[in-house]
Amino acid sequence: MEQKLKNIIEKTLKVTEPLVRASAPSDAKFVNVILGVYRVSFGTLRDIYYLSNNEDAGGNALALTRKMIEYGIAVEYMLWKGKEKMAEQFQKHLFKEIHDEIKFLESIGQNPAIQNKNLKLEVEDAEKNYESLSSNAKTRKSWAGISLEKMMKDLHTAKKLKDFDFSRISQAYVWGCRLNHVNPMVVKNYMEQEDTTIASGFYLQQALLVATLIHIRLTTRYIDEIRLINQSNDYQELADSISSIWNEILAIPD
Repeated sequence: MEQKLKNIIEKTLKVTEPLVRASAPSDAKFVNVILGVYRVSFGTLRDIYYLSNNEDAGGNALALTRKMIEYGIAVEYMLWKGKEKMAEQFQKHLFKEIHDEIKFLESIGQNPAIQNKNLKLEVEDAEKNYESLSSNAKTRKSWAGISLEKMMKDLHTAKKLKDFDFSRISQAYVWGCRLNHVNPMVVKNYMEQEDTTIASGFYLQQALLVATLIHIRLTTRYIDEIRLINQSNDYQELADSISSIWNEILAIPD
């Protein structure tokens, strides 16, 4: 199964690369956000594929899969809550993050505003953008104001995530969190080589499958958005290839 999933990822990367390289079809907020997300997804899937060819790298592959889950769920959440409104909220969160970076630099005596004229203007613009935010936006810890776990639960409750998808994605996310944090279960599996190898195989199988599913879902979402904007049946050959890959995944025995 592992080799079959590797072959599927390799094929997925090959057929989706043209979509990654293409520019956005318009300057609408959501389509540009999903393009950026899609490029992150592609690069991360490629890194997972590279890791899969190394010994005992399953844990790192699954840790990266957690990243893909977060990006994929964010897109689903935007679509559910109103894609343009949520995309704008996502983009405007950048103002808060830049403001926080400026304040950090100032706190260590590296105020960028005094380094040169261009940086001074950029800082002034950044602070104006920050001041334009609502009080709520200024205090958000994340762009959506809620955790990824809450996003998944809300999507599932609203039937935007099927029971099967919710359970599998949630479990992969839990394991990704364990692998990104100090965790006794993970540490235990590194104490003996045999345990490490078994655990790595378990991690890798989850990573290969879930990461591919997330990227395929983002592919279809992005193609749908392009077609909606252009009012044409764009990327039909790519869509057919993705459908074929999906059928390959379904045909893999449990």
